[in-house]
Formats: sequence, C-alpha cells, structure tokens
Amino acid sequence: MKNFEGREHLSVVNEERKSLPIGSGEKIVKVREKLTLPVESVKNTVVWVNPAFPEAPLKLRLGRPTELGVFFTPTVQKDGKESKNLKISPEWSEGRSGLLGSVIFQDKNGKLYRDVDLKGVGFFRDVFGKYKVAELKKDKSNPLSAAGLMDYQLALRDQSYSEKLNKAGIRTHRVLAIVDLEEVVMGDGRKVSIEEIKHRGLISKKMRPVIEIRAFGTKDRIDFLNDRRLGESAIEDAKKIIAQEQGKDVKKISDEGYLRWFAKKLGEQIAKLRNLGLSHNYLQVHNITLDCRIVDLDSVDSAKVRAGEEKRPEKDVFDEDFFAARESLEFLANKVLSTKNIEHSHMYTIIDFLLKIYEAYYKKELQSKK
Repeated sequence: MKNFEGREHLSVVNEERKSLPIGSGEKIVKVREKLTLPVESVKNTVVWVNPAFPEAPLKLRLGRPTELGVFFTPTVQKDGKESKNLKISPEWSEGRSGLLGSVIFQDKNGKLYRDVDLKGVGFFRDVFGKYKVAELKKDKSNPLSAAGLMDYQLALRDQSYSEKLNKAGIRTHRVLAIVDLEEVVMGDGRKVSIEEIKHRGLISKKMRPVIEIRAFGTKDRIDFLNDRRLGESAIEDAKKIIAQEQGKDVKKISDEGYLRWFAKKLGEQIAKLRNLGLSHNYLQVHNITLDCRIVDLDSVDSAKVRAGEEKRPEKDVFDEDFFAARESLEFLANKVLSTKNIEHSHMYTIIDFLLKIYEAYYKKELQSKK
C-alpha cells in the first residue's frame, strides 16, 4: 500500500522524468488527501490478472488474497474514535469506487498510467460536504446490481471492452485485476460474509461481488468539477497531463487550447466507437474523464443488438452517444471558462466553436472507415 500514498513517489518522478504524464504531481495528491473515506481489509481472492502489466506496482497473484481487497468502513468506529484505517478518495457525490493512489507505471506496449482505483468497494454519499458510508441496497430490477457492489460478469464485460477499445485506439481505462469479495463491511462497521448478505436478501443470490482494479491517466471525471474542493485543481492537473503526453511545455497550454484538444479527441473517440458498431449508452459527464477517456464500459453493447431490443433504428442508438458526449463537452467548457474573466457572449462563442470542432472531427473519423 505504501507505493500508493503517492506523494513521495510522484515528487521523485517530478524531478527525474518531467516528460511523464504526472499532471500536477504533489499538488493534486494533496487536494485528494482532503477528500477521503477509510477502508478496511476484507477476505478476498484474486481471480484474474491482466498479463499486459507485468511491471505494475501491485501484489496480485491468482488464487491468492491481495492487500487491495478492501471495503469502505464507517469513519467513526464503535468506541467513538475516528478510524485510523487506510483512506482512499471516493468519486464525487456518491458511488462505489475510490482512488487508491497515483504512481507512474506502464503496460508492456509502453503506454503510461497514473491513477489506480478500486470499483465495488461499498456505497457512499456526499452528505453536506462530507463523505458518509451508506448501507448496501439491492436493485430489484437487476439481479446483478446492488448499490456499492460490482458483479463478476459485468466486470468481465468492462475488462473485455476496455481491451477492445484500447486496441482500436480509443482512450479508456485498463482493468488490472478482478478480485472476488468473500465479505463486506456493513454500515455499523461489522464484517459480514457474502453468503450471509445473500441469505439476508440484501443482494441477489445470482450476484458474484468483486473488486475491479483499474488504471487511468487521471481518474477525475467531468462531473467532478461540480465539487469546488477539487474543480480547478483537477482541470490544472488534466491540462498538464495532456501537455506532458504531447511533449509540450506545461506552462504554455491554455484553457482554450485544452478544450480544443478535448473537443477534437472526443469527436474522434465517439466516431471510432461507432465504427466498431458499439454503443456506450451512458456517455454523460460521469463516464468521461478530464483527459478524455471513455470509461465504465459495462454498459457497452452492439448498437445493432441494442436497437433490436429497443425496437428503434440503429442510427438513433448511435445518435444518443453523439449527443450525450456533445452535452458533456458543453458542460466541461462551461465549467472551465466560467472560472475566467470572460464576457458571456464571448464564452458562448468559444463553446459554439468547440462544438463545431467536435462535430467536424467526428465526421472526419467516420469517413476514415470508408
């Protein structure tokens, strides 16, 4: 776990290899340290490890437990004292995943990654500016879903599509490993076995809860900008990652330059997804990172299959992705530009220009398949 406290490691990288996509290094680590929840170790077994990461700084062995097998636990324990457990940074507002830490590593093809997160480690909510662990909640409409948990089959789906999209040149995350959960931590801090929560009807007997360990550039999503504690720091971090990836001076990338790059890249990504015949179905601000990665792929499916099931034209399915991503870009631009001293009329002119860039590169990428 020590490697993922992040600050010391990133400061060394800052000095020695400034071209790596470290973003703002120590600065973003310090901001994230203020937004954490404690986690507690639970019984677990590693069931899949990505062979593309032979040098990842993780102790992951098939059939063995890992120290990354953790679960959100209440901040205050039974004795009334604050937990001294390891803490990780949850995603914004509410969810089931948290950032383990930041450390530079690469896959066997030389692609670099920084942020590592754990998905399926319990349910939490932001209550009046403070993160609180919430109780597990069964989804009556879907036997493979429950608040705070990740199902094995959906994790495999996410892993499979992340590899397919990466191979097609689409920016996304990578799944490092899948870990079977054998117990969870309840809202009162007690550990309970998976068999017990199934017996109590808290989750479906068909569900197989796992932890999905994922690698990103930056884990921060567009909607994280709603959190004022993280907003400007997250944008600055993303801008520096992009500049470093392109070998540019991090001091010279402007907000407008970053947004133009994002508009172009997002248009290309959505077109590539369409050229594969795939639909994401949830391309909202929560599923696009600030370094323009399309993530959370357990909802991805064949557009043809989805159109058939929903009895509508395939074009409508593709258009949904196009317009959802377009709205996400518009939201990002508004958040970035609203922090600057720009007249509203000029800001809307910039945003309109960005949307045109997005559409132009979308169409250009679609035509490249012909």
